[in-house]
Amino acid sequence: MSSLSPAIESAFESLAGGHASGRGVLPAEPIPAGASVTMGGVDIKLSREKDQQSEDRQKRAQRVATFLEEQLKGALPPKSADSTTELSVYARITMASEGGRAGRICCAELGMGHSKLVIQCLLVDGSGTVLLGERRGYHDSGGCGFWDMFSAEVGDRGLDKNVQVFVSDFRSYLDGEIKKSSS
Repeated sequence: MSSLSPAIESAFESLAGGHASGRGVLPAEPIPAGASVTMGGVDIKLSREKDQQSEDRQKRAQRVATFLEEQLKGALPPKSADSTTELSVYARITMASEGGRAGRICCAELGMGHSKLVIQCLLVDGSGTVLLGERRGYHDSGGCGFWDMFSAEVGDRGLDKNVQVFVSDFRSYLDGEIKKSSS
């Protein structure tokens, strides 16, 4: 993603912090009636030092960011012909950890070995005003059965599942806000 405006970067920074399963929200501004929503982009700014220093975790975060952008583009409402305002969605991955197989085997019921994903998301109007800002954290044990604990792909499947949950939640919220503004 190209360099972000100071207002967008500042909004992302104000959402930073908290736990992987926590949630942060910036005060929401009303979405203008007749607005259309396009994809602004997805970037990565891993918050934990151990993630920043691991080439494997950076590659995983890039894969998740690409998947998130594809999923968001497909989930955004179609642009209407009578659209008066264009809004952009910006997302940032701050954690994309596959979890540990040993943790899942030994103590999955206590949260060990779970995949963790933290996404910050902004809805911005054409002037750069942030209308909505949210940080959501997800974790997933990935275990559907005994053999899943031993699979190397379980953590990545958990991350993908959490991306899909985030996109579904975001689309539902966006639809509700657009309906409110149209009423």
